[in-house]
Amino acid sequence: MTKGLASILIRGLLIIAATLRIFKPQARGKGASDSEARNQKQRSAYSIGWLLPESFAGFFGHVTWLQVVVLCILLAYLLIFSLVGIVYETWVTPARGYTSLYNRRTGICGFSDRVEAIAYALTPLTVAPSTRESILSLITGIPYQSFNFLHRWCGRIIFIQSVIHTAGWYLIEARYYQPQPTAWKKFIAQLYVIWGVIALIFITFLYVFSSRSVLRLTGYESFRKAHYVVAMLYIGACRGHWNQLACWIIASLGIWGLGRGIRLLRNLLIHVGHADGSTGRGFHPAQPSLKYFDDKDGGVVRLDFEHKQNPWAVGQHFFLCFPALTIWQSHPLTTASLPTSNSDIVHHTYISLALNQAAKLFPKEGTAATPNTTPVILTGPYGVPLISNSSNIEPTNIPTTAGGTGVSLTLPIVLADILSPAVGGTVIEFIWTNLNIQIIVTQGAGASASTSSLPRITNKNENNASEIDADMKTYLLSPICSSLIDISHTNRTRVIASGPAGMGHDLRSAVAQCNYASRVLKGERTWDVDL
Repeated sequence: MTKGLASILIRGLLIIAATLRIFKPQARGKGASDSEARNQKQRSAYSIGWLLPESFAGFFGHVTWLQVVVLCILLAYLLIFSLVGIVYETWVTPARGYTSLYNRRTGICGFSDRVEAIAYALTPLTVAPSTRESILSLITGIPYQSFNFLHRWCGRIIFIQSVIHTAGWYLIEARYYQPQPTAWKKFIAQLYVIWGVIALIFITFLYVFSSRSVLRLTGYESFRKAHYVVAMLYIGACRGHWNQLACWIIASLGIWGLGRGIRLLRNLLIHVGHADGSTGRGFHPAQPSLKYFDDKDGGVVRLDFEHKQNPWAVGQHFFLCFPALTIWQSHPLTTASLPTSNSDIVHHTYISLALNQAAKLFPKEGTAATPNTTPVILTGPYGVPLISNSSNIEPTNIPTTAGGTGVSLTLPIVLADILSPAVGGTVIEFIWTNLNIQIIVTQGAGASASTSSLPRITNKNENNASEIDADMKTYLLSPICSSLIDISHTNRTRVIASGPAGMGHDLRSAVAQCNYASRVLKGERTWDVDL
């Protein structure tokens, strides 16, 4: 019964999400004022105002109220169906073959089995959000990064359920059933129980080594490799423990294998099958030129190369693997260059901080003037397009802000918007804060792409970090919300940002405060602000 209810619920939610995505009302251009579109925008403004800010960041991390609400709904469902339908009474019966010993039979038995069944049913839901090629992203349109929160908490819930299931059956077999220790020794010697103990050891390892404190000690790469291996061992141990629930284990393995197969196929589509000069056909990694820019924080690397492939959408990113370092690690990097649709040869530009291992790619004399090269394997693109190429799109103000290498996301968006023929009458603002320099480029509502204002560059004292942080917060909360609402009373606003987690925390709160559902319903699109 529990398996069927869990399956029906999960499938029903996915069908609803897919239906809402397909039949979601779309804006009908600048002149759209019908009640259906305004009602939809009102609901959007209301939900952003309440669900966008972060909640309990010290406990959950940098997640929004929406993610916390989804988790609470899941927890409520699990709690209800873990407890209902069980008779909570105690029956005392004589132990077989003994006149002075008695067995105690309680509702703990049914409760422990119920918790185990739900833990098995949660396993596919835990595996699905852990892969980049997530079917949940395809159905809902939500980027796979947003599902990492669900993956982590589903794993923690399974760990808690496993402990409860084990504790319940230990109490039954080691305390309630008689005679002891004969009953316990007979129970623990069974093969399926041994597999259950092994599965508990594996899930405990996954829980402990996923904590922040242990992750800081071991490093992300060690955690990642161990997580993959132990997770597969845990799934195998679950199959050995209770074969009657193998349907959920098979589904979990299928989801994991499908994700890895799609990833391999995407690699092959990018790197295999095209002619490459004298080398002919075959697997051809990209060959970027690497330029290293040194600074006190470890330096920055710029990668440039051209590759034969279909263009990506602005705002999407690729995972880059550097075989010269390791074939077991890929780095998510946003493409800082604009995709070209008029040629099958596209130019890639990436900007990344130079981590410790990156020093192996550069000789000691390597500088920006003497670029190096190294093979790179691409996987992607990932993420949803952040701008639309439709000529019927509603005019939207685009303020962007970036910190450090986050400019890789915002710069292409600003350039694409400025070059767009539909840019007239909108405000485009580009803010980049990088150490002791802030660059601000603003194109007003009455300007065209050819008359955009020149950047204003402000130099800051390198030793005055507090001044930089204060100015950065000012630019986040003032130009993005207040000044844009004062400048334009006709267009909606979409904020795009990339930077440290603290920036995201401030932005979510600021954007949520700029949404007024009642005014949006009246047609005042300036109070429709999105992030």
